[in-house]
Amino acid sequence: MGGIRFSNLSEWKGSEKCSHQAIRQNLITEFIGADTWYLQTIFKDTHQNPELGFTEIRTPGIMAEELKELGYEVQTGIGKPGL
Repeated sequence: MGGIRFSNLSEWKGSEKCSHQAIRQNLITEFIGADTWYLQTIFKDTHQNPELGFTEIRTPGIMAEELKELGYEVQTGIGKPGL
């Protein structure tokens, strides 16, 4: 995934005109924007390659890999194909 870019954080914190709410809104917007294209790619891919209920193999595999890359410990095969 693309990752978070907080390049303007010091500007936001240093501005007396910025409220805490404005800082949070800016951080959230930047956080979401950083990975939107990648998340849309995953969304489109999983919807272009649908799997029937309880026969999902590919989709849980994609999600497991993404979570592992983010540093999570992933347990697969729970409830048949689930994570």
